[in-house]
Amino acid sequence: MRIWRDIPTQGEFRDSLSRAAQRDAAIIKILAIMARYHALQKDLHDNILPRWFVLQEVATAIDKRLGGGTKLAIKTALHVAAKLDESDTVRLERLAKRARAKADYLEILKQHYRANKVEMADPAKFWALVTRKQDTDGKLVGLRPSVRLEQADPMNRSFEGTNLLVEEWWSAISDGRTTAPLWLHLETTAHCLNPDTAKTMGVVPYMDGKGDSTKATMFAIRHVGGLEQAEMKGEFGAWEWKPFDTSWILRGMSGKATASMGNQSKTNPQGWVGPGRSLAYVWTPKKELMAALHNPEATKTQKEKRFHHSSFLSGEMVLCAGMMAAQQGRVTFISNDSGHYHPDAAHLAKLVRFLNKRNLFSPTAIVIETASDQDYNRPLSVEQFLRTHA
Repeated sequence: MRIWRDIPTQGEFRDSLSRAAQRDAAIIKILAIMARYHALQKDLHDNILPRWFVLQEVATAIDKRLGGGTKLAIKTALHVAAKLDESDTVRLERLAKRARAKADYLEILKQHYRANKVEMADPAKFWALVTRKQDTDGKLVGLRPSVRLEQADPMNRSFEGTNLLVEEWWSAISDGRTTAPLWLHLETTAHCLNPDTAKTMGVVPYMDGKGDSTKATMFAIRHVGGLEQAEMKGEFGAWEWKPFDTSWILRGMSGKATASMGNQSKTNPQGWVGPGRSLAYVWTPKKELMAALHNPEATKTQKEKRFHHSSFLSGEMVLCAGMMAAQQGRVTFISNDSGHYHPDAAHLAKLVRFLNKRNLFSPTAIVIETASDQDYNRPLSVEQFLRTHA
């Protein structure tokens, strides 16, 4: 659920109800509470708490109308509710759910601004923070500027491709049309007010607890002779380790490995396990490898929780990031293909040397360097790649 999406106006909601429901005294009261909520200025920090209270009032009034509370209230409400169409009841239930979700979001904003007062006091400083050049110190690489807003967002929303919202806010700040901080400014835009627009934004799960990571299956990878993987859960000593192998991810109809490179797809006649059976990985500053399915969209729920390279370390800097595949504990394919980090060939070369020194590549392993514009160079063997980047 996009919890930043606001409840409908009282007029929109009234028009969606049957005529009988529109004349219902309890529903008329609910509509009046909705009108009071929408009368509050949405981009004012001081209105976060009043809005929260009124949203709770909306949800409570709906519960009372539909029979929430004591057995006597339920019996009375069911008797009265018999006048309502089933569709009216469903709409009221959805409104109560939406009101509570929006209240939860306002609570998140309240906590966020309590901990990030600079965003309130100095929008220019916040703008400079999220638009600065990519962080790199020669060893580590940080998020690209176009995705850094995701890390600053209290919901870790995926703003890539929709930074127009932010640019419009900065334009309004610059010419004095608003003094509201970004997340409160969005409360007055289609991002929060239009259901269709709200649905276009996904949430990236972060491992710091802000994003919902419960749907992600993430692996820690260690090298003990060969590479081993373990699903990251429980205590470290309790993990079940087994040979690192990604061949379960995708199997072509012919049984051959399928390589997917950008918008191109091809079948490799030699059968090496390439990008089509790969996991997203990051190489952490402690030289630890972590891997997971990239951007899983197998279910409707997962579409709201797009797992990206930034998910592993909550957008912090990494030694390298990209895609990798393995069979029986040996790497068969590795790249620096990460839209969030865009590590260069030097970052990839350090990881390739690290793995090669420990004999962790298969004899036919390939390395693919991805340029900053996401173009792919031709596949190279490990030896060829290392000679090229000696």
